[in-house]
Amino acid sequence: SMARKIYLRQGIGVGGFQKIYGGRKRNGSRPPHFCKSSGSIARHILQQLEKMNIIELDPKG
Repeated sequence: SMARKIYLRQGIGVGGFQKIYGGRKRNGSRPPHFCKSSGSIARHILQQLEKMNIIELDPKG
């Protein structure tokens, strides 16, 4: 799904994937709020896709 999202939105990075795959954080008795997902998982998947030559690193970053 990440390769498809990169195809649709070129230039997306780890922070963008954190927003896409984030969700509701339950805070116990306090109200729930949106929370970003883990960055290490998104970063690891992007590194794997780059190693398989499915995506390439953007020179801008």
